[in-house]
Amino acid sequence: MLSIGDIADIPPPHVGPQYKIGVTINTTFNHGICKAEIVGITNRVGEYTYDVVLLTDCNSRSGVIPAGTRTWVYIEQITTIS
Repeated sequence: MLSIGDIADIPPPHVGPQYKIGVTINTTFNHGICKAEIVGITNRVGEYTYDVVLLTDCNSRSGVIPAGTRTWVYIEQITTIS
C-alpha cells in the first residue's frame, strides 16, 4: 500500500515522476515479478521511466534475471510499493 512518504509531489498524469528515488517496488519483467529499488528517474522520449536495481532474482519467461541487475521500467510495470 502506498504511504504519503513514498509518493513525490504528484503532477498531472504522465507529466512528471510519481515515485521517489530509494523506494522499494515490485515490478514485472516478461511475466516475472521481482522486487527492485528505484535508483534514478529518466525522461525517455517524453515519458518518465525509473532506473532500478533488482533486489531479488526475477524468474521471467525468457529466463532468470539475477539480483543486482540494473535496468529501467515504465510506470506501468510497477505493481506495488513495499
